[in-house]
Amino acid sequence: KEIKLFYKHCRSILQEALMYFNFYENRWICFLIVLFVFVSIVYIFLFDQKKYIYSNFFYLVVPSIIIVITMSLLNWVYINSSCPRYITHSIILLFVFVSVIISKFCMLIITRYHILSNLTSKIKNIKYLFTLLLLIIFLIKPFGFSFEIKSIPNQIIKKHDIPIDEINKSNSIAISGNYWKVWPAVWSINAINNNKNFYGITNRSSDAINDWKNIVYRNGLICYYATDENDTKYYLSEFFKDVKYKYSIESDKVKLIKLIK
Repeated sequence: KEIKLFYKHCRSILQEALMYFNFYENRWICFLIVLFVFVSIVYIFLFDQKKYIYSNFFYLVVPSIIIVITMSLLNWVYINSSCPRYITHSIILLFVFVSVIISKFCMLIITRYHILSNLTSKIKNIKYLFTLLLLIIFLIKPFGFSFEIKSIPNQIIKKHDIPIDEINKSNSIAISGNYWKVWPAVWSINAINNNKNFYGITNRSSDAINDWKNIVYRNGLICYYATDENDTKYYLSEFFKDVKYKYSIESDKVKLIKLIK
């Protein structure tokens, strides 16, 4: 039973990570990278540099596997929807390993066939610069990194599929429901609408309840994702125990609750 539970948790957190880091969307690119790494490892072995593979595998891949196993053993990780952030450092270690192996392979090719020999002789430790460059390239896409601060809200809206137009049209002052859906929506709406204070009614909302409860009650309009009805009912019963309310459908994705004063 414990083994089945561990397998379930481990599979769940890995699936969430694959989705979060866009591995499913870019599976062909990922496949080509894995294939290239495999070819690189074989080539490095042929050059009798097994110690290089073993040392990097031991320092980078093994800790990554241990992190995933450890997180899979913790029940609170599964309770928190197997959030990928718990193994982000594990994913980064794997990216480092991939960068190091590909860099070593390229350096062996350059040395063997005297490609760019003048450049490599002038720049010391060029393999480290090349490894760093590869690591940056690998990290930009899966982590959605952008040099433009203004584009960050749009990236979050796209990643979490937030129905921003429907929420704004509802004229609601708060959104309730699943913890992992509510807070990205709250942050995005507040980032886009500078003059609007938008609140979240979900897990950890109680920390600032004195700042938002009266405001939400006076406004009376709370929206929620159509798929989060059970979560919404739970949080309304927690924060508005004696307040009656009625439902209305705003759109296919967003529903609205009107607090009856």
